[in-house]
Amino acid sequence: METPHNNLKNIQKVLKYCFIFMIFVSYLTFLNRVGKLNLFFTQKDFKNIQYDAGYAWIADINDPKIAIGYNLPVTLYENDLKILRDPKATTESVREQGGGKFVIWDNGTICFSTSDNSNPTQNGRTYRVEYPRIVEKRTVRIIFAFTFLLGFLWIGFSLPGKRKKFDLRSTILGKNRKLFLFSLLALIPFLYFAIKFLLPQPLWGDELFTLKNYVYAKDWYYPATFYDYPNNHVFFSLIISLYSKFIKIRTFCDAVQSPWKIRLLLIFLSIITIFFTTLSARKINKSAGVIASILLSTSLPFFLWTTQIRGYGLSMTLMSILIYLLMRVQTSPNRISFVSIAIVSALFVYIMPTNAVYIIAMGFYFLFKLLIDLGKYKESGENGIIYRIKRNPEAKILYSFLWGAVFSIMLYYPILDQMMHVYLPESGEKVIMSRELFFRIFRLGTVEIIRSSLVGQPLLSACILIGFFLFLRNPGENKSLSRMVFGTGLCLLIIPDLFFFLLGSVPYARNSLAILPVIILIFASLIAPIPDALSDPRLKNISFLVLLISSGAFFSDHLVRLSKEPLSYGNNSLNNLTEPFFLGDHLKFNEVLTELKAKNAAGLPVLLKSPNPYFIESICDCYQRVCYGDGSGEGQTLLKNHAPYLLIQTDWKEFSANSEKYPDLSRCTTINQENRTSFKVFLCNP
Repeated sequence: METPHNNLKNIQKVLKYCFIFMIFVSYLTFLNRVGKLNLFFTQKDFKNIQYDAGYAWIADINDPKIAIGYNLPVTLYENDLKILRDPKATTESVREQGGGKFVIWDNGTICFSTSDNSNPTQNGRTYRVEYPRIVEKRTVRIIFAFTFLLGFLWIGFSLPGKRKKFDLRSTILGKNRKLFLFSLLALIPFLYFAIKFLLPQPLWGDELFTLKNYVYAKDWYYPATFYDYPNNHVFFSLIISLYSKFIKIRTFCDAVQSPWKIRLLLIFLSIITIFFTTLSARKINKSAGVIASILLSTSLPFFLWTTQIRGYGLSMTLMSILIYLLMRVQTSPNRISFVSIAIVSALFVYIMPTNAVYIIAMGFYFLFKLLIDLGKYKESGENGIIYRIKRNPEAKILYSFLWGAVFSIMLYYPILDQMMHVYLPESGEKVIMSRELFFRIFRLGTVEIIRSSLVGQPLLSACILIGFFLFLRNPGENKSLSRMVFGTGLCLLIIPDLFFFLLGSVPYARNSLAILPVIILIFASLIAPIPDALSDPRLKNISFLVLLISSGAFFSDHLVRLSKEPLSYGNNSLNNLTEPFFLGDHLKFNEVLTELKAKNAAGLPVLLKSPNPYFIESICDCYQRVCYGDGSGEGQTLLKNHAPYLLIQTDWKEFSANSEKYPDLSRCTTINQENRTSFKVFLCNP
């Protein structure tokens, strides 16, 4: 007999399978839309052929979809002569060399040459092009909308049966409301200084490069279709693209003039990171949960990097979620958690390909633990090893990681060929391994992330040492979870260094920010025995308060001093995670350009004196200014003509802007004397 409960389960099952099917259809549609799934082709004749330059001619087939994707398989036919598309061809090579070369411009115009460089309007030959059929935008929107609708319906019908299994309120608040209050108080210094320093912070080099070349370059999904540099943190760029559409930031210049709107989302992601790190620590120990929230909220590298418009903050968020899921399946394994591990690990890798090494490192730990468990089964003489492997949570975690690898490859598939070109060494290039290389990798990876976590917190180092000895005496109730945290942390610190050493590649120090939540989790686990050793609950609460006040005080003092530091040329490398050059009033170049826009009524060109922050020229257009570097051809011409111009010099910490006499400042007068930034503006040759 059918009951309402059985009917509900049947509806859930139908919606689930329909949703999975539509995800597959949506993925295939997306591959077609970016030119990676080409099942059907169409041909069109060239019409209105016009001369361009050199050997080049242009023709329009009135279908802009031919320009979709990266290196779409387009074939040019000259009568029956088949000419394949050369991915290395450029407009310049078509004009200068000809010989049948052709390129597709962004608007769908075909710039081509004939096979013998003759005139296509007079040689009596016919020209046509063959290219894949691309799904229309309207059809794509319908498919995606239907997929999302099925997903929401499936979740909606599944929620009633999950409420009893998952109590959100108790998960967030815990059993001790006072401890939860300390976790909330820990957010105060982070949020205060985030609003004061980070929201008004102007965009800097890597952020500008990301926004200009990926987020606002073309369509919202463009970051998933083009990969020319590791600067494209794909999943992060896609999130910013969609978020920008939602808050109506449509162009690169809109983002330059209102970066705080984007940083609001990143502050929200930071809070999620703190939340999941706290939940993970709480699984080990209630005290560790409070301590983790305090340590992460007052961590300098976390504060400085989590709201930068790069993928590092999102990497920390997904790592904190992943660690929570890994700890959850140790105590209450279920299918949803293992599926979530696969999805989160795939998205974690989809931010940056180098994040895969951290998944591999964690995989080594769980593989090692699985082998130990199998050894125990054999020693006990028990049968059914295969059955035990299937039931073993470590084996299921490894299985989830493998599925995550499959999902990440599927996500990267549209740009996989481009990524191989970026990351794989050229043929014949040898990897030279040396002791100096290993120590450099070790210093930028393991040493820097640990050092930066302790900078400005002298009390923290002492607490860790004391707590370590107390932890050895009494590891606490959840020994297995503590071992998992320490084991995965050790693997995350060592294995990536070995991996990069074998590749002969030196990573950026900021790449290791992804494991910062795990480092904080280890610190919290080591410090937790100190308050736990206090039998009086009031003394325990006082110890939390002391840690909160001291950490917040050192954190605040360091940030205030850092914000007042002059611009440092040495920090351009960004390998010191606690002293980035992009924080403080000194880098507010947008204020200088806004002032020039008001004062420079004559529209004089702007000359940037070297050395200057390399990214300044990219934002001049957003303030209707024309900027040239003094080493560029235009800059040299400007100097030789002795025409009026505006000169901007950068006052670096290492050397004064006035210490160099080129260009000659004797014919220049300062026009922004009351200036808080590191940029001095001069009017030259008035």
